[in-house]
Amino acid sequence: MTGGTDGRGARRPRREAERVVVERFASSLASAFPDGGREVVGLDAVLVVDGGARAVSARGRDAVIARLRELMTPETSVALASVNGAYGVALSRGGNVVGVITGEVRSARLSTIWVVCAPEKLRHWNAD
Repeated sequence: MTGGTDGRGARRPRREAERVVVERFASSLASAFPDGGREVVGLDAVLVVDGGARAVSARGRDAVIARLRELMTPETSVALASVNGAYGVALSRGGNVVGVITGEVRSARLSTIWVVCAPEKLRHWNAD
C-alpha cells in the first residue's frame, strides 16, 4: 500500500528513500568513497563523531568524507544495521562493533551524519 505510514507516522516512501541512501552510503563507505561521496553526502553536510570524552565534527562534503575515511582501516567491515529504529551502518573490527552511524537524509543525500564510537556507548552492540 503506497502512501501509508509506519508506527511512527513517517511516510513509507520517505522511509524507503532513506533506506536507499543509507545502503548507497554503506557501499561507498566500504569502498572509500570512489566518487568522492558526491552520490550520498550533501555538499553542506555536517558530521558529528561522539568518541566519548569529546566530540569531533566536520562541515562540508570534503571535510566530512575525509573524517569518515579516517575511521576506516583495512580491517573495518561495514554492515547495514538498525540504529535506534533508524536505518544505519555498523562498523566492525575483529568481530566487535567499533562504531555506529546514522544520518538525516535531505534531497536524496545525507545532510547530517552522526557517528558513535565511544566504547561505553557500544557495549550493548558487543554483548554476547
